[in-house]
Amino acid sequence: MRRSVHGFTIWLIVACGAGQASSLSAQDSSLAGGGGDASILRSRAPGRASTQNDSAALRTAERSAAAGVFLRLTESPTTSSHRVAVGSHGGYDGRRQGALFDMRGEVVLLSRAGLERRSAIGLSLLGGGLYAAGSPGVSEAASGRVGVKVQPVFQEQLGFDAALSVTYESRGFNTVPAVTTELLLARRMGDTQLLLNAGYGAGLRESERFGRMRAAILVPLVAQLHLGLEARGQLDLERDENEPTGETDYECAASAFVSYTISHFALSAGVGPGAIRYRNGLDTQVGVVATVGIGAAL
Repeated sequence: MRRSVHGFTIWLIVACGAGQASSLSAQDSSLAGGGGDASILRSRAPGRASTQNDSAALRTAERSAAAGVFLRLTESPTTSSHRVAVGSHGGYDGRRQGALFDMRGEVVLLSRAGLERRSAIGLSLLGGGLYAAGSPGVSEAASGRVGVKVQPVFQEQLGFDAALSVTYESRGFNTVPAVTTELLLARRMGDTQLLLNAGYGAGLRESERFGRMRAAILVPLVAQLHLGLEARGQLDLERDENEPTGETDYECAASAFVSYTISHFALSAGVGPGAIRYRNGLDTQVGVVATVGIGAAL
């Protein structure tokens, strides 16, 4: 009897141990299965992230257009909406009774966002050119520009964007080569973007000087479509009898415009009044300026 009881006890212990072992084995299998699902999720997650990154890249032109990068008369301070941006406008200038063409480009070297390496400030290289056909009695004008832009203040920090640009112009407002220093400001209020530029140009010959003010407002109708107004005024600040031939006394222009972005590209059109007065005694030339433009951003 004792032997049978002892044998039953041993059998019970072995059976319980086997049951616990099988239970632990089942738990390990379920954990392994869960780990497999997690690995599948992890393998899928990068795909979703890359898709989101690709979608963000396709919206680059949209963000740049919303920041005012493709405007004709005004310049945006931002260095965070693009890596490279180029834009050109062509049309008819009724003030000069001739064709008008200008081009602007920017390459961002440092930025708080949009680049693999982040920086506390934004830094970019600027370039561009302008051609304006001459009307009877007014010579044609052609110039190129190159410079740098530094953005130390961002909307996320102080509620507005601010940058300083310094550019060399082969033909400045006073018709002589000039260096222009300009303060670029922007503030985003909801979906509305406001821009303001204030600049001072110093001619490299004949002590010429000029001032410049520019402003714009941008309002989106939908994500890809923007409407806005922009204006520019320039004034000769050096007054004497020794003036360059064909020098402008003042120039002003305003434009209502619309822009639409498709992937990396932006299409725009603008029309508005303008006026030019020359220092040689000619009457003020007034007319309508109408342009179309195309831009691209990466």
